[in-house]
Amino acid sequence: MDRSILFALAPLCLLTLRGPAASARGGDNPKPAPRDSRSIRNVRIARPEELRDDPEADAALAEILKRLSRTPPPERTTGRIPYQELEELCGFTSRYLTTKAALRAKCAMAARIACITSAGARPDLRACLEDMASNYRGTPEAVLSQLFLLLSSFEATDPREDLGKARKAMAEFRDSARIGLPFLRMLDGDHTPLGRGFRAYVLGSGEDRFVPQIDLTVACLAARVGEDDQARKLYHNVASKYPATKWARDAKRSLESIELKQKYPEDARLDDSR
Repeated sequence: MDRSILFALAPLCLLTLRGPAASARGGDNPKPAPRDSRSIRNVRIARPEELRDDPEADAALAEILKRLSRTPPPERTTGRIPYQELEELCGFTSRYLTTKAALRAKCAMAARIACITSAGARPDLRACLEDMASNYRGTPEAVLSQLFLLLSSFEATDPREDLGKARKAMAEFRDSARIGLPFLRMLDGDHTPLGRGFRAYVLGSGEDRFVPQIDLTVACLAARVGEDDQARKLYHNVASKYPATKWARDAKRSLESIELKQKYPEDARLDDSR
């Protein structure tokens, strides 16, 4: 699966979610990232009620994201942060502090990093995500930020040591995804250059979609904590809702893995769906 299975990933994300996916589906924790003394800037922008539409800012950000998305992000296990990209997005955000595009740029920046490293390992990233999740509620950016934070909470658990805690973290991610579904659909339905550029930068392609990626992530996390019936149902839903797509192919592969794991529970190699 790609980095977002974000969201598991995380194609949120999973979260293809391409980054977070590795630890959520794998059983083993990723290698610790190299320590980096540089910090991720949390640019303070205008309050939600003060943010305005600005076509010029939208067009400028769309061009930046389109260009930056041509460069694949570093592998999650390396932990290398693309500071040059982040500085460009921070510079944009600082120039357009009172626009909605500034919030979108800030979210793109945080999402890019969250697909490389966990918010639990970067207090500066967590501060940026918490800022958007807490202070910009009622926006797609707040929903995505909250999902990344909850994913990091799941990644900090080990089902083999505390299954109850892991299941609680999984349920919190699942419920937050359900509540945020209308906002995720807004992102998926945005076919403007900015909307496509944002999806390309975060998910890897302007044709990608957050909703199926996050559905796959929830299923992946459910399998990770041993809730195979729930995972199977979610994978079946994705496969039937998005036939002949990469999401359906990912779902079918994960279903096969679950079936093999249940047939041969002693074979740890079949735990790939998790």
